[in-house]
Amino acid sequence: MDSQDKSIEYKLNKDESMVWDMLGIMINSGVPILQAFAILKDTFPEYSKPIQTMHDEIKEGNMLADGIKLSQQDPSCVRLHPNAPAYIYHGEETGTLPTMCFKLRDLITEQYDLSKKPYSPEERGKIQFYTQLADLCDARFPLLRGLKELSKNTEYPSKNVIGELEEMIEAGNNFTESLSHYPKIFTKFELNMVRGGEIGGVLGVTLRRTGEYFKRAAENKYR
Repeated sequence: MDSQDKSIEYKLNKDESMVWDMLGIMINSGVPILQAFAILKDTFPEYSKPIQTMHDEIKEGNMLADGIKLSQQDPSCVRLHPNAPAYIYHGEETGTLPTMCFKLRDLITEQYDLSKKPYSPEERGKIQFYTQLADLCDARFPLLRGLKELSKNTEYPSKNVIGELEEMIEAGNNFTESLSHYPKIFTKFELNMVRGGEIGGVLGVTLRRTGEYFKRAAENKYR
């Protein structure tokens, strides 16, 4: 599910969050999926091509995530969010499709709002790193899979650092131990928050609190 045509640029657009929000609402309310896509296509003409591709894949008996992946490889389609295939695949796989539509909506909204703030790449990156990873933990993504998703749209830490974190976790290190190899990136405060979450079995909670901490710090700095 992870392969994508890197030559097709993704442009963050808050309108896409409305596509996923409306899809989640319609699925929750019992609207047949093909009818839901017909409504979406009429409502969001900018996204008509990827919506039609998703519609056609479902009609042929394939997964919605397959339709997203195909649309991302088509230069004539408006490209959907890089995390969309994995989020929607996870929702289809676990029977939580509306929930994952809403999580994708929230992710796009958060990233769009952060992009309009005067924050540094490091400040935006810290907020996104912890907030998105908390969402993925809450959705029961394995940690390694969550890190792979982060690496698709992160500014900070770099993709190389996240890749090295994945390798250390695969080698048997816990998350705290892996982060501790980068003292110039992850502070003692962050390590202790992650350690507490790992020991207590509430990693998603402590990751979210850490993201909220950095968000408050950035807001206070730029008041």
